[in-house]
This record gives sequence, structure tokens and C-alpha cells, in this order.
Amino acid sequence: MNNQMNGQKGFTLIEMVIVIVVMGVLAAVAVPKFVSFSTDARVATMESLEGVVKTSANLVFAKSAVEGHEDEASSAVEVAGNMVQTTFGFPVINAKGVDELAQILETDMPYELSQEVNGENGVILISNTKAENPAECFIRYQNAQLDADTGNKTPLQISSVLTGC
Repeated sequence: MNNQMNGQKGFTLIEMVIVIVVMGVLAAVAVPKFVSFSTDARVATMESLEGVVKTSANLVFAKSAVEGHEDEASSAVEVAGNMVQTTFGFPVINAKGVDELAQILETDMPYELSQEVNGENGVILISNTKAENPAECFIRYQNAQLDADTGNKTPLQISSVLTGC
């Protein structure tokens, strides 16, 4: 009977438990890394969109400068067959300007335009609607403006907050 037992092959129960525990530990370490990939992807998408917004604004400014409108408080230039409203050569975007923004940007990312809550004139937020916290995953677009009191121009400002992506 002893000879029959020696001929059998397989794993003992303790070996199986050890393998399952090791696989569980590996899975516990790997899952957070995969989860952070989706956050990294959303951040990269927003950074890319910020670059597109900056590049598009600079291209509109270049077109305005060529046409001599870069010092005008209100003007319009034709870009890719569409008229784009400008202030001091830079495109003007407002909270209702989804169509105007779509003319400038070509992206599949779901976004939403909103005015900044403190009511600052000419400040628009382009938020990623698929972010974990869209209130902290946005591009801030402040239109170029003319200060009525001093007569000074405030240039276009584009920045981003990506902590909630």
C-alpha cells in the first residue's frame, strides 16, 4: 500500500493555500496601480485639451494680428470657415458658447462650460464631465479684457486644476 501512495502526484493542501495567499497579495498590490491608470488617463486628456485650447487661441491671435485686429477690444476673424469673436485678438468664450468652442476645439472628451462661481467677468471653466470630481478637474479660460477704470489690457489666461480627475 505504501508503494501506491508514492506513485501519486499532486499538490498538498498547504501548498494550495500558500499559492492562493500569494496570488491574493499580488492582486491587492496590482489593483491600485490599474485604478490609477484611469486617473492618469483623465489627467493626460485634460493636459492635452489645455494644450489644444492654448494652441487654438494662439492661432486665432495670429490670424487677428495678420488682419490687424490684435489691439481691438472687439472684433471677429474667420477661422476654418467660422467667424470667431475676439478681444485683443484672442477668442472670446462665454458659458453659452458651446458652439463657438466646438468650432475651435475638436475633441471627443465630454466637457461642460460654466461661468466661475465668484462671478469674475470673462472667466469660463471647461470641466471634464467624466472626472471623479468635475469641480476639481477643469481648464480655466479667462478672456482677454480691458479694465474700464485704468484702460489696461488683461491678456488671455489659460490654466488648469487637475486634482479631481
